[in-house]
Amino acid sequence: MVNYVLFFGLPRTLALQYVRTRLISLRGMLSVGALSLLGLASIVCLAPLLASRGTDVYYAVCVTAVSLPVLGFALIAQEIILAEAKTVEVNVVRAIPLTVPSLGIIVVGLLGQLDFWWAFGLTMGSALLANLISICFALKQLSAVATGTPVDWSFSGRYWLTVGIDNVSRRLDMLAGAIVLSPTALGIYAIASTCASASGALTQAINQVSYGRLMKESVTTTKRADRLRIIMAVLAGLMVSATVDLLGPIIFGPGFEGLGLATAILCIAQVFRDQWSWQVLRDSVSKEARGLAMSSILGLAALMVGILLVSFSEGSPDAWSLAAAAAFGALARLIPTFSQSSMARTLWRTDRGDRR
Repeated sequence: MVNYVLFFGLPRTLALQYVRTRLISLRGMLSVGALSLLGLASIVCLAPLLASRGTDVYYAVCVTAVSLPVLGFALIAQEIILAEAKTVEVNVVRAIPLTVPSLGIIVVGLLGQLDFWWAFGLTMGSALLANLISICFALKQLSAVATGTPVDWSFSGRYWLTVGIDNVSRRLDMLAGAIVLSPTALGIYAIASTCASASGALTQAINQVSYGRLMKESVTTTKRADRLRIIMAVLAGLMVSATVDLLGPIIFGPGFEGLGLATAILCIAQVFRDQWSWQVLRDSVSKEARGLAMSSILGLAALMVGILLVSFSEGSPDAWSLAAAAAFGALARLIPTFSQSSMARTLWRTDRGDRR
């Protein structure tokens, strides 16, 4: 979230600039540095409002703020290696904060030394390590600064607004579930949401590879990936839904009979989210991001309407009804841009060819 709130979309803008021109705007790099320092000062000033002075949480917030100057340039580096389709480097950077804290906490816990600062230190240390490694991977690219290269603030602002709204939408359903659902239904929804997110892992990997190839203008490859992306997303959703439906009641016991239905609906929503993620990447390459923000607003509005319908429904809402609201919001976000996407053109041409 810090990336989208603090850095105004500059990491992706500057990364795309480098991939196209082999130069990075010095003004853009200085802006990232200035925003990092501004964020550091703001968080330190707000720390007393988040926690009492002298407490562990207070000091943890301050320590987190100190890492912001590194984070800004690390995000640019991560966007560069993603745009250049450096799959190994991207996976290394993403794997470190996912695996190192968990393994470290297990080891420290077995030694009987686990406390707040161990858990925080392992989490922050792994994130800092990943950021430093990403900078090392793109050190040559980050040093290619030029004084006369302008920053595309227009695209940066539109992208920042789009992803900011998407982040709100991504968390709103769970927040609404905590308010309108019973504890059991909320537990079902949380498990279903986690399982459905796992179904999108393969499609997200395809998106990453296609993004780098699209930067090289490999049109044939991206059209082939459009078909593969949809097929793999549907197949993964079916596999996850079937597995959860069969094993869910056995693993979680009575009271979780509705887990399979909620998971199936959220897997459908995940298919829509994966296609939207690709649309954002694709429009980032072409810098045709004018309609993305409006699509995100439409998706957020549809999600809110769905949540209102769930909250005012008779009786106690079920997890599947909130899942349907989430799927409705994800679908509504796709509608305005679907006809302009390569996915739509590919399906349209395939349909016309079949008719002939």
